[in-house]
Amino acid sequence: MHTLVLNSQKGGAGKTTSSWNIAAAAADTGLSVLMLDLDPQQSLRHWWDRREGTEPQMLGEDPAVSELPDIVEAAGQQFDLLIIDTPPAADDWVVDVMRVSNRVIIPVRASGVDLDALGATLDLAEAAGAQHRFLITQADTRSTIYRDTLFTLTDLGKVIPAPLPRRTSHERDFMTGTSGIDSSGLARNDVRSLWRHIQEDINGKATSKPFKSRKAGAKLG
Repeated sequence: MHTLVLNSQKGGAGKTTSSWNIAAAAADTGLSVLMLDLDPQQSLRHWWDRREGTEPQMLGEDPAVSELPDIVEAAGQQFDLLIIDTPPAADDWVVDVMRVSNRVIIPVRASGVDLDALGATLDLAEAAGAQHRFLITQADTRSTIYRDTLFTLTDLGKVIPAPLPRRTSHERDFMTGTSGIDSSGLARNDVRSLWRHIQEDINGKATSKPFKSRKAGAKLG
């Protein structure tokens, strides 16, 4: 099982939107995906509560950070991919979450404000000894600020070569429990490409394992 932690110490960077789109795109390829929402706002869980079907999955309730190692171990027996959404401006416990990951994905909007706020997130990833990747979000890929952001991030680390552009459909998706992968338009291509690049980065396609759960929440063990 691969574990992805999404974190940005800057609010509004697109962590939760990125989380559900990556999860839905991975599930669309046949992988069994579990999501955890460690953000007290529980936006990822609110999205999932509105979603039809059973993939991607969530537990009946999200664990405390102290329970995370046991949850990850149990999930590894049943799932191909674990995605953990975390809050902005979080305490140092986020370091412990990052330590269980294969990759920390750092969403960054194409803006000077977001670039200036990167230091705190990078400090946490470094303290955790975690490999991180930047994901440019809410961007107009034709704009100068997008190119400038890409150039700056490349100097700081690896950038996922598939941004998550600004789409009006993302706002609708939160209210309907849908995702880019459920669209027939550009958003579908966006998230398919994003997941493909992430999958390649974590070194290959995981083997899908059969697992059934009720919408009320997956159970481990």
